[in-house]
Amino acid sequence: MNLLAVFAHPDDEIGAAGTLALHARRGDRVMLVWMTRGELASQFGDASPEEVARVREGHGAHVAGLIGAEYRFLPFGDTLLTGGREEALALAR
Repeated sequence: MNLLAVFAHPDDEIGAAGTLALHARRGDRVMLVWMTRGELASQFGDASPEEVARVREGHGAHVAGLIGAEYRFLPFGDTLLTGGREEALALAR
């Protein structure tokens, strides 16, 4: 089985992580996709959006490794998602 799990930001996967890990352990192919890098997260204080994005990408990679999943980050800006055609096409690719 192939599973594609799509999230807006790194850390949004927390509610599904156990189920996704179970599938990966059963041999299913699991792909995590984050639409943004979550660069506007407020918990990083005065860190630049670029630094926050780098840290959050690292967190995403770590989570994917724990789950046993592949992962991708799409290039959309945090808080700029519209649910439109461009985003749908990026997911399809």
